[in-house]
This record gives sequence, structure tokens and C-alpha cells, in this order.
Amino acid sequence: MLSACAVRLKDRWLVHPELKSVSGLLISRGPFNSLPTDADPATLGGVVRSALLRAEGTIPNPTDWKAISAPRLAAAGVKSESAFQRQSKLIRISANASTIELTPTWNGGASGDDKGFHQLEEVALFVASNCTDIELGEAVYEALSVCF
Repeated sequence: MLSACAVRLKDRWLVHPELKSVSGLLISRGPFNSLPTDADPATLGGVVRSALLRAEGTIPNPTDWKAISAPRLAAAGVKSESAFQRQSKLIRISANASTIELTPTWNGGASGDDKGFHQLEEVALFVASNCTDIELGEAVYEALSVCF
């Protein structure tokens, strides 16, 4: 299964692959692609597909979370997880040979019992893996409309 994230920040999209660590955690990895918030569906879909194609392999378990987060935070134009989390919406994207699943999330903030992004699996969207970049980008925008 290939994994990626599309994060809608207040001033940009940030799209990147996620790789599994040896213990099974999904870890954000580069390249981190930044797009304008009004990116057309074809461009957004193409960048998502590219991120999925770069999501193969397994990586060691992180020992320094700040170091592993630094490239993502820099690409987002923020200095902290709190700033990253503030006003951001995240869509988890996974793909197999036949299907791409886009799972909206709700944002629990950067602290407290509900911190982090929580998947809204009951409203996940599915498109065929061979869909066009436009169809994939449109699905990303549709999933974004469900995030909160």
C-alpha cells in the first residue's frame, strides 16, 4: 500500500509521500511539494500521484522527531508543529493496484487529549487507480470539503 498526504494550509497545499517505519508508523518524507491554494485539479492530482509513486519502501524508526519533522515544517513555511496544525486540513491518501482512497480528517490541534489529525473513515472517497489527474485532484478537493 502506498501512502501520501495532502495538507491544505492557510496559504498553500503541501503534498508529500509517507513511508512506513519498521514498526509500522507512517512517517512524512520528502519531496515536499508546495502548491497554491487554488491549484487546478489536474496539477493537484498529478502532484498527489507523484507523491504516491515515491511512497515505496520502509525506513528506520525515527530517533529524533524534531529532525524528522524539520523538512516538512520548513516546506510548510512554519517553525513549529503548533503553527503547522493551526488552520490546516489533512487528507490521507492510500493506493493499491486498483483503488486510491482519500480519507478526510478532523484537526484536534497541537495539544490536549484530541491532538493530531483524526481520520474520518466513514466519509472516505474512492477513485480508480487509473483515474485521470483531473479526477484525482477533484477527489482531493471533495475530501477537503469534509475536513474540519
